Amino acid sequence: MGSTQLAYFTPVLVVIAVMYCLDRQLYEAETTAVLPVRQFDQGAVILTAVLAHAAGLVVGMDIARNATLLLALALLMLRLANEATAAAAGLMFLVINLILGRTYNPDG
Repeated sequence: MGSTQLAYFTPVLVVIAVMYCLDRQLYEAETTAVLPVRQFDQGAVILTAVLAHAAGLVVGMDIARNATLLLALALLMLRLANEATAAAAGLMFLVINLILGRTYNPDG
């Protein structure tokens, strides 16, 4: 695992930031809001995926692909468990890939 690059873990930072923002909710204020806040949350997730792919044209599409995959995994775990599990699921997925040896060619 000594040859692992920092760029391999960069998408985890984006996913943790999105999960942190989705975790901070004021339920009483959101239920009485004029505009549904859930739509803003969904828009933020879609915008994150779009910006990841736009940045992927500059830094490499493997990072954009990993960010989208980890975001989908985190949203699935958010639905099944809680926010802490959702943030940690992507990191654990990458660690499992490291153990299995995928870091030597992360481009697929």
